[in-house]
Amino acid sequence: MNCSIFPSTGLTDGTFLSSDVAAIARLTRPNSIFARRLAAREPIEGFIALLFDFGELIGWARTEQWHEETEESWRTIPITLPWNTLEAFIKQDYRGRGLATFAAAGLVTLPTFQADNTAAVFTPSMMLLARKVGLQPTLFREEGPKWIRA
Repeated sequence: MNCSIFPSTGLTDGTFLSSDVAAIARLTRPNSIFARRLAAREPIEGFIALLFDFGELIGWARTEQWHEETEESWRTIPITLPWNTLEAFIKQDYRGRGLATFAAAGLVTLPTFQADNTAAVFTPSMMLLARKVGLQPTLFREEGPKWIRA
């Protein structure tokens, strides 16, 4: 079992083989924002930790900078607040073994988390994962076309 961290830009700039990107896409929730971005070959910033077991991709954790849009009533112009994100996905038959924690622990060694140990997460399970690796998570939920603090 091993975990390697790569810049996420490699997912769409031709650095990764298309078969590797397809394997990552299979280990992604269907119709998620990440899955749609992979399919569209949109640039993806940040980093991805890939987990392999005997050469088979079994999961990943990733982070990128995301901007929360705020619309406070006293502001005339909405502002955006930058957040580091944390997401992970593990193949069904490998879950419950701490592998997402293993991958996320590698990500928190990156300079982005050393400067700011907060993380935006988008599911309750990621709140637990973020806490396990020493991050201070904030949960966001989708409301229409926007993500708001839960």
